Amino acid sequence: VIMIDDGSKDNSKLIAKEYVELYNRVRYIYQENKGVSEARNRGIAEARGKYITFVDADDWIEPDMYEIMCNQLESNNSEMVMCNFIKEYEDKSKNEVEELPFEGIKGFDDNDSIISNLIKNMIGTKSLNSKSIMASVWRMVFKRDFIEVNNIRFDKNIIIGEDMIFCIDYLKKCKSIIVLDKVLYHYRILQSSAMSRYRENHWEVATIFNDNLEKSLGDVDIHDKSEIIAFDLIRSSINSVSMVCKSENEVSKSEKINQIKNICLDSKLRRAIKNIKVSELNTKDKLRIWLLKYNMKRVLFILYRLKEKCKKN
Repeated sequence: VIMIDDGSKDNSKLIAKEYVELYNRVRYIYQENKGVSEARNRGIAEARGKYITFVDADDWIEPDMYEIMCNQLESNNSEMVMCNFIKEYEDKSKNEVEELPFEGIKGFDDNDSIISNLIKNMIGTKSLNSKSIMASVWRMVFKRDFIEVNNIRFDKNIIIGEDMIFCIDYLKKCKSIIVLDKVLYHYRILQSSAMSRYRENHWEVATIFNDNLEKSLGDVDIHDKSEIIAFDLIRSSINSVSMVCKSENEVSKSEKINQIKNICLDSKLRRAIKNIKVSELNTKDKLRIWLLKYNMKRVLFILYRLKEKCKKN
C-alpha cells in the first residue's frame, strides 16, 4: 500500500505514519499539493507490484475486493478488471448502486467489443441526460507492466474527468477485460468533493477535458464519434450554466447573465451544436439546445436559478 499525501493540512501524516510502523507493506510519501493526477502518477512511479489500483482517501472498500478481482485477472489472463460500486451519500438518504448494462461476470475478449461496450458507454450517448458507465480508476485493477509499456499517465492539466481519459487510453489498447457486477467499492458523495462544489472556471475546465477526450479518441474507431464528442461538450455547457447560477457564485446577477452569454457564444460549443441531429432528441433536450443556440441567456439564468432554489428547498 502506497499512501500519497498530496499536501494535507490535517492529521493525515500522523495517522499514515502509525500504519507504516504497524505494517511493513505500507509506504508513506509526502509531496507539496499538486492535485490528484500528480499524486496518482507518483503512486504509479513508486509501485513495484504486478497490479495497480487506486483508492480515494474518503472512500472505503470491501475486505475481499482485491482477492476477488485479482483472481479474475489471473484465471482469465485479462489486462483489466472492473467491479461495481455503491454511492454513499453524506446524509445516507439515497445510497445507490450503479446499474451496469451487464450482469454477473462479463468478459470482453477483443478490442472491438471493449470499444463498443465500455469506451462508448463511458463517454455517454447522444442525449443530454446520458446514462453512462462511470469511468473511475478506483473501481478497476490494472496491470502495471501494461501501464508502463504503453506509457499511460494521468494528465495534470485535466482537473475534472482525468479518470476517463486514463481509462480510455488504457482500454483502447486492451484485448481482454472482465466486468464484475458485484459491489466491492464504496464511493462517498460529499458536499465538499471536487465533483459537487462550486467551480469558478467550470466551463474552461470542461472545454479542456473535451479537447483531451477528442485527442484520446483520435485513433479509436467509434460510429458517430464526432457527434458523441459534441454531446459531451453540450452536456458540459448545461452543467456550466447551472454552476454559474449557484448561490456560491458571488458576482452580480448581470455578471452571471454575462457569464452564461460567454458560454452560449463559445465557438467550440456553437460548432458542437451544429454537429448534432437535434430532430432525434426529446422535447426537453431540444428546448435546452435551442436556448443555448440562440443565446437566451436570461431565460437560462431564470430556469437554472429556480432549479438551484428548488434543490436547496
